[in-house]
This record gives sequence, structure tokens and C-alpha cells, in this order.
Amino acid sequence: MCTVQIKIDDAKMRQINPNLTTAQSIGDWLQREVNDLLDDYVSDLSMPPCSYTREEMMAICNQRMDDILSDRAATVAHDEVMHRMSEKY
Repeated sequence: MCTVQIKIDDAKMRQINPNLTTAQSIGDWLQREVNDLLDDYVSDLSMPPCSYTREEMMAICNQRMDDILSDRAATVAHDEVMHRMSEKY
């Protein structure tokens, strides 16, 4: 870990949360926020970048739509999709 020093407008901090009245409470709050920000950033980096061109992606979408319309592909009901998502998150 590294330590950095930053200047914070304590009046603005109190606008965010009136309980942020001391350097310690502000520092603790900021540490949690920065930790969450870094975790989110690292999570986003773990996802592979899109490697398709626009044209390739449109061709894939068109093929999938054709498969759905011709019953070559199964679909999942919206409620089931939402249920599965809620179980994961």
C-alpha cells in the first residue's frame, strides 16, 4: 500500500454527509470510497475488450436474429432472465 496526501474541502464533505466533521471521519470515508472505486476499476479491467468490428458484430446479431426467427435458437423469457440475474447479483 502507499500513502498519499490530498486536500479536501471539508465544507463540501459535510454537504455529502453532515457526520464528516473530523479529519479522521473524512479520511475513513474517503478510504472506503477509494477502495470501492479501485475494486470497481479492477473488475472492469478483468473483462476482455470487445474484439469485433462493428460490421462483424452486426453480422453476428443478424445471424442470431435469423436463428431465433427460424426456431433454430431457443429464447429465454424475460422473467427468467431477470430471475437469473438477480441470483447472480
